[in-house]
Amino acid sequence: MGYAVLHIDKARGNDSAMSAHIERTFVPNNVDASRTHLNRELVQFPANVTNRTEAIEHRISTANIYRKVADNQVKALRIILSGSHEDMLKLESDDRLGEWCDSTMQWLYTTFGKENVVAATLHADEETPHIHATVVPIVQGERRKAKTEAENGKRKYRTKKGKVRLCADDVLTPKKLEEYQTTYAEQMKAFGLERGVYGSEAKHRTNMEYYKELLKETKQKQLEEEELIKKIKELEKQAGKLRVKGTLYSLFGNTELDKAEKRVGELEREMEQQRFLSEKENAEIRKEVILLQDTVKAKDKTIAEQQKEIKVYEEERGFIKRFFHSFYLLLNIRLMLRKMGFDDDTVVKMHQRQVAVRGTATAYSGMYKRNFTEENAELRITTNEKRQPILTINGLSVSDWCEQKWQQLIHRNRSQRL
Repeated sequence: MGYAVLHIDKARGNDSAMSAHIERTFVPNNVDASRTHLNRELVQFPANVTNRTEAIEHRISTANIYRKVADNQVKALRIILSGSHEDMLKLESDDRLGEWCDSTMQWLYTTFGKENVVAATLHADEETPHIHATVVPIVQGERRKAKTEAENGKRKYRTKKGKVRLCADDVLTPKKLEEYQTTYAEQMKAFGLERGVYGSEAKHRTNMEYYKELLKETKQKQLEEEELIKKIKELEKQAGKLRVKGTLYSLFGNTELDKAEKRVGELEREMEQQRFLSEKENAEIRKEVILLQDTVKAKDKTIAEQQKEIKVYEEERGFIKRFFHSFYLLLNIRLMLRKMGFDDDTVVKMHQRQVAVRGTATAYSGMYKRNFTEENAELRITTNEKRQPILTINGLSVSDWCEQKWQQLIHRNRSQRL
């Protein structure tokens, strides 16, 4: 039997680098592009949420957390789930990878709560199939420290029961981490995977650590190659001198040897001149590099200033989303309608007068990674059961409409094959 693989670590900030890796907006060297179409999104995002980063913020803003979330607070946990390389490839060849994904998602939902598992993606285009899951660590009850103080008689006030908190430390206690490994291994028994050795000193490498090691190995190989080329040139030079002093001397005598040595000297001077020119060219190149570095620094400064502006915008956006959620949803609806070609006057009329308009509907599905379009569709701004504004297309929510278009596409392709 192989081993079940479960690795959990904390995400810092908005975790944009990991989002880029998971969503393949940045493609690392170890990805087989011919298999990327086999990747799957295993969690459907809520309405008006299009990516992992937005899904994290959406869960936090709708969880009724009683305390303000700090900028440096851990907002999400990154979880990698897989198995031994040979066993995962066998599951794929036996057409059981989908069954394994379903079982893994069931364990995630049971362990962390379905509403807290905001994203999960199957990567089948790397060496070993695996799932990247994202969990928002929302818990209920007292902090562990407060509970300990109460037990020791130090606390002098009462706290509200059942309050909702964002706390990664409560989810990642040593005891719970051990339980996760055990329960996940039990879930994986049906696939021939078992728990690793208790107390093992083996360490999991994160993606970043793997890429750093890969880059280090590549640079080391380049240095070794350069050293070998240098040694070969030196040996060829020595062999050339021996050939002149040995073979030419014995065949032609002193006069011809002198001519040969003179020619060797000329060649060496020509080589020296070439080296001088190369060094001169290198000096020019270094000057250009310095100028480019200055340009890059200036661009970096500009980017840093823009990032500050973006951060301010994101903070304001987060504030609106948290305290004026209906207004935030309406802004997203306006953005979608603007992309479809409708002006603000039309959007206001649709919202205030509850009237429908017809036009070309276009929406992107994060689940199916594609845009869907329909001409002469009926678009309407209405409210859901929570009295929150939503956009409907032909009477369906955007996500349901995308699902309908996907099923129609599959049916059409099957009919064409028949």
